Amino acid sequence: MRRSRRLATQRADLAAIAVAVRDRHHRELAQALHDGPIQNLAAAGIVLSDAAAARSDTGGHRMATAREIVQISIAELRALTGGLLPAAPLGDLAESLPGLLRQHGGETVTLDVTVSAGPPT
Repeated sequence: MRRSRRLATQRADLAAIAVAVRDRHHRELAQALHDGPIQNLAAAGIVLSDAAAARSDTGGHRMATAREIVQISIAELRALTGGLLPAAPLGDLAESLPGLLRQHGGETVTLDVTVSAGPPT
């Protein structure tokens, strides 16, 4: 019985570690996308807007088309980065919390959780 509990605890700990590693990787990727391509595309969009306003109709049309492509790229990158982190913890939150808290608070975790579901407010 003790061994079974210990194995269950170890599995829960490993699952929590895997989730933490995945989330850290996603945060790093989101940060890299934000600091690199999204910022570059945003700057290019501003330059294209300024150039489109100063050009002839033909050049202005091309600049407007390029600006639209940049804006679409920015929106797509933001959608990708927004989807990297889950909105809520995966699995049973009540079961996951002790393992997550142990990562930040040490080995001893006492937790009394009451969960009630209702419509979002």
